Amino acid sequence: MVSTQESLGTIAIAGPTEGSITLTRAITSLTMSSVYGKEGSYNLYTPADVLAFADAVNTLGYTAINATIKNDIDMTGTTFAGIGTKDHPFVGTISGGNHTIKIARVVTDGNSDVGGLVNYLGSGGALTGVSMAGTITGAFGGANVGGLVGASTGSSITPTIISSVSISGTASDGANIGGIVGFSNYGGSAYGKKIYNGSISVTAAQGSNVNVGGIAGMFDGTGQTTDSNRQMYHCYNNGNISGGTNTGSIVGSIKNGIIKESGNGVYNAVGKLWSGGGAVSGIGNTGGVAGQATSTTFNTVFNTSAVSGSGGSTGGIVGSIYGTGTSVLQSYNNAAVTGSDASAGGIVGKNDSSDSAIAANFNLGNVTAADSKLNAGGIVGKATAAPAVYTGNYYIKTGSINSGISDALDNTTFTVDSGNSNASSASNPDSFSLTKVSSSSPAYTSTNFSRLLPTRTDLFAVNGERHPLVLPDRKQ
Repeated sequence: MVSTQESLGTIAIAGPTEGSITLTRAITSLTMSSVYGKEGSYNLYTPADVLAFADAVNTLGYTAINATIKNDIDMTGTTFAGIGTKDHPFVGTISGGNHTIKIARVVTDGNSDVGGLVNYLGSGGALTGVSMAGTITGAFGGANVGGLVGASTGSSITPTIISSVSISGTASDGANIGGIVGFSNYGGSAYGKKIYNGSISVTAAQGSNVNVGGIAGMFDGTGQTTDSNRQMYHCYNNGNISGGTNTGSIVGSIKNGIIKESGNGVYNAVGKLWSGGGAVSGIGNTGGVAGQATSTTFNTVFNTSAVSGSGGSTGGIVGSIYGTGTSVLQSYNNAAVTGSDASAGGIVGKNDSSDSAIAANFNLGNVTAADSKLNAGGIVGKATAAPAVYTGNYYIKTGSINSGISDALDNTTFTVDSGNSNASSASNPDSFSLTKVSSSSPAYTSTNFSRLLPTRTDLFAVNGERHPLVLPDRKQ
């Protein structure tokens, strides 16, 4: 049991009855605030401790102090304004010990960043092993909102991080909303093992710039000089994500980043399937992993739940690729992709980049465009620019994939000889090998899939039936 009192000393009593009196006082947030002028690490046991710590950072300006969360803490009965502000960014360290803080934050000021625990995590700040639960609701305006952190700039959020915070409300132009972090500009290998189990439902105006993602609303690695500092690694989403003009299960919008071995779902050891991801829907560019991307590499990422979009491009992995330098490699979609009024693709909804690389991917989901005049493709729905590398991609035509559209890729025009195959042959429509790669691009192989899929013959659901997927031997 955690003591809520501290001793003030003992007074001896002289006289006929000898004895002593021990004086104590209750430990309150006020007495805790009085010691936070010292640098050091403080233990957080109660809601009062968390409130005092936040006051020390936000009001007293002790932004570099550290804390250790010692047990689960329920903040739902308090008025908690979060730790750190843009004027006083938190730059200390909070160690969670995998304990959970539960919150119920109601946002009325759409001008300030909001995090379930930390509003603004500044350069050098660090969070490790923190889990969050509860809700964030309200009018977010154009702010950065995250289940753990609102905005993270040059800071570290290290594994394991689990957020079950459900987020719902309205958002306007410029908002970034994520299940773990609203906006982040730093990744690093330590950014791995992030899991989101909540749900996000945002109401935004069509045509506004609102980024919504299960892990991050917006990730921008611009200026990072090493790959390890701009990557999202081992990030998984299990919740329904909806409402953004750029929406994805992992990130709404990403620039100059790397997403590796991450996706929408978790591994089911019994069925030997990646499954359980949340449905993704948006009112703009919508993807099973990312809504839109530029100068970004996707490598061995996956989606296992339905993706639907209106007002923008919709893809099983990425809704829209623009700018330069984006690659989608060795990734797969195993769910339906539906676009209501723009292009839809099993892997990429729309490709606007002439130097992109789309290679060694496969799609097992139905791809449907609501209007036959729209672009839909088994791999890429619409290509305003042909990818520089486009080879070794496969899809199974199990549903309505529009054909005969000149700027849609991989409908009926590509053959095995071009390195892109429709696997729905009469003899073997559901089982195919991913080992075929064009000799012109030997660097893109499919062997890394074995790091995502644990056996050579995992089963995948196609039209309600499970079929084997033949893969190379697992890498050790």
